[in-house]
Amino acid sequence: MLQVMTYNLGGAKKLRRSPLRPDKVAEDTCHTLCTVIDPQQPTLIGLQEAGSVQWTELTDTPGTSEETCSALQSRLGDTYRSDFLPVLNTRMYPHAGLWDRAAYTPENGRRLHYAAEGNGMLSNLRPAPWPWKHHTGHNPDDDAASLHPIITQISTATIYSTGNRDSEPRYLMVASVNHPTYGDLYFMNTHIGTITGENRHNSTDPRSMEGEHIRANQVREILRVTQELRAAEEHYRKRPRPIILAGDFNAVPDSKPIMALRQVFNLLPVDTPPDNRWTHCVHHLLIDHILVSDPAGVLPPGHAHIITDEPFDDLSDHRAVYAVFE
Repeated sequence: MLQVMTYNLGGAKKLRRSPLRPDKVAEDTCHTLCTVIDPQQPTLIGLQEAGSVQWTELTDTPGTSEETCSALQSRLGDTYRSDFLPVLNTRMYPHAGLWDRAAYTPENGRRLHYAAEGNGMLSNLRPAPWPWKHHTGHNPDDDAASLHPIITQISTATIYSTGNRDSEPRYLMVASVNHPTYGDLYFMNTHIGTITGENRHNSTDPRSMEGEHIRANQVREILRVTQELRAAEEHYRKRPRPIILAGDFNAVPDSKPIMALRQVFNLLPVDTPPDNRWTHCVHHLLIDHILVSDPAGVLPPGHAHIITDEPFDDLSDHRAVYAVFE
């Protein structure tokens, strides 16, 4: 079997009234995930809006850095590896509006030394070689803690000039992993953009149409990466691997960006009852998805499920989505 999950932690929005504690976020996240998955089974997890923070102590020396993905990895077990992609951080994007929040306001006399928000991956599957040739010293197991994903920017050039989501960079993480039964496969994790002022329930609103255009461009870049992987497999005479794409797409299943993806990927159907089929807890929209491209038919059929039984008010404004292939 193979378990796949995507979860937008929402920057731990519900915990922002106090200084950010990645260990607390990881503890709550682990509890939520383990209500539906068995961490001992083969698992792929994509996180969006994860965090990292480091305080300067009273002695003016930087304290220990805490990061959600590695803290969650330690709770899931020794077989797990993780990677964290800092999309925004205090050094490259020192916008006051982003970091002057309760989550990054120290207590007990400490100061904020460094903070970052971004996306992450966790898995207990072993890293697998990429289809192309490697230098002779390459060994995927050299770093036992890392999945070694390839990271590419899918948004247009930006320096986060507005200090809000309108110019926030967006990325795609791609990992190569090996499943004991299904062989080598790719796992992609992403967080597609949205802009301020969109009417999430009216696609004809001018601001919503602008956001949809931005998302369509980012999806085009994901498809470009997918095509590049397929071309590499063909060039090196490798069988096309399954590609599992997961994340927060900020787009509903029948939107133009998702329909473009569905020309190459299969969108896993959600078996949650229609009146409860949403992942964004404010807008009640289904915007978190798991998709599969598997031209060789390696993976068995899978269905997506939304975690609806666990309360999320103390952590995120999203619900997690998971799928099981068996």
